[in-house]
Amino acid sequence: MAGVTVICAPLFVPLEFPLDVWYPFSTEPLLLKFILYIMQIFTIAHTIFCLDVDIMIAVFFFYSTARLEMLAFEIERATDEDHVVSSIKKHQEIIEFVSKTQQTLQHILFKTNFTMAFTVISGGFPMLYLQSSVLIPQFISMAVGALQRLFITAWAADDLREVSTRLASSIYGAPWIGKTQKIKSDIFVMLQRSQKPLLISMSSLLPALTLEYYANFVTTVLSYFMTMRVVIAS
Repeated sequence: MAGVTVICAPLFVPLEFPLDVWYPFSTEPLLLKFILYIMQIFTIAHTIFCLDVDIMIAVFFFYSTARLEMLAFEIERATDEDHVVSSIKKHQEIIEFVSKTQQTLQHILFKTNFTMAFTVISGGFPMLYLQSSVLIPQFISMAVGALQRLFITAWAADDLREVSTRLASSIYGAPWIGKTQKIKSDIFVMLQRSQKPLLISMSSLLPALTLEYYANFVTTVLSYFMTMRVVIAS
């Protein structure tokens, strides 16, 4: 949405190009103006497509969450040892998949935190000093877009944590009473594994990615922004 707002701005407001760029030559020729406009659209579109990375990360988390929900449904209806053994294998596969996904993505998530914080702060300062009703919406869109990017992954990661926690209740509610000792032992193994929720780590320097962390992130960024505003104003 932020990118579309910037691209379409010259259609509704007195701007020559979507981006406020200075060129060391005349931009009056129509063909040259068209080429420069296309180049700026390409640059903005390239930035927009970075959002696809966050959506892809969220899809990995939602995929794991969906598998856990289906596993909980199967466990509650397990009637024999084969079903229980199959559920144990599926549970272990999900744990390994989440672990590999986390190892692959944790550095990307770590960098995303700092780039999004920098983007929000950088987009906030111009709104304090600019009087232009044309440029302010662009910076608002940039700041909101940065917060949305981190929210997408935090929402998916928090959903994964919550469902993995609820899985223990589903395992405990399985029809294991009156079953063989082997089934009881297998269910106990799954119950032990499910005691630890599946959390998405972003390196040892940051807490796990959850909605609670996202709320703290927004609060911290706004705090830094207000502090820097006071320092610059003084």
